Amino acid sequence: MKKYLPLTAAEAAETLFSEQSATEDKRTCLACLGVDLPAALLFARLPEQAREQADRLAEQALPEFRIATHAGPDGVWLLMSAFGQTQEETAELCEALHADIAAELATDARFGYAHLTDVSELASAMAGTARAAELAERFCPGVYAVTYEQVFSHELTGTLRLGKSGDPLVEKKRAAVRALDAELSKTAAAFLQCDLNISLAARKLYLHRNSMIYRLEKIKAATGFDLRVFNDAFCMRLLLAGEETHES
Repeated sequence: MKKYLPLTAAEAAETLFSEQSATEDKRTCLACLGVDLPAALLFARLPEQAREQADRLAEQALPEFRIATHAGPDGVWLLMSAFGQTQEETAELCEALHADIAAELATDARFGYAHLTDVSELASAMAGTARAAELAERFCPGVYAVTYEQVFSHELTGTLRLGKSGDPLVEKKRAAVRALDAELSKTAAAFLQCDLNISLAARKLYLHRNSMIYRLEKIKAATGFDLRVFNDAFCMRLLLAGEETHES
């Protein structure tokens, strides 16, 4: 813990968003800024002249939320309290905020967002939201607010096509899949083999349908992939295939 706390909101935000700051210092800065967890992190991929306006517009659109901001080379991050909200409600919040900012600035800029439950996840979430906005801009015409998971298939197929490895965001997903226990790995494989049919997969594993749904929720919590969604199931299949190739 630093002996002296930041005295201004700008200093607190700078410490909060710095990769070099200790987790405990980040928690202190969150308290200084009045931002509670869980929080919604939004990255607005905006031209430089529009970035300073983004935080002002966000505060106007969401006066009930405390918002911390940080500018990067390609856009600006907005961190706002999402206390009591689910991931689905966070998505609605970020999509509505995108609509307000995009309309005011007359831009079709892409936004990446994430649901943040612990400040120790902030650095990874910053990288993921920025990458999500970039991938949406490149591959998703007509889609303006996304999570990294929603565009991960583009990241993964590009990595495989180009023969790249070692990307920290991709490796984090690989590690999450690799960390699944034997029961959940078997469940994921069976569900994919059964063409995402819950009832058929449950019978294959001698499970009650509700037990199958419970396991799918556990996989989603552990990896970020909802296997009932085709795009997520596609990513999981590629990652599992990569593990099988590595093991052989």
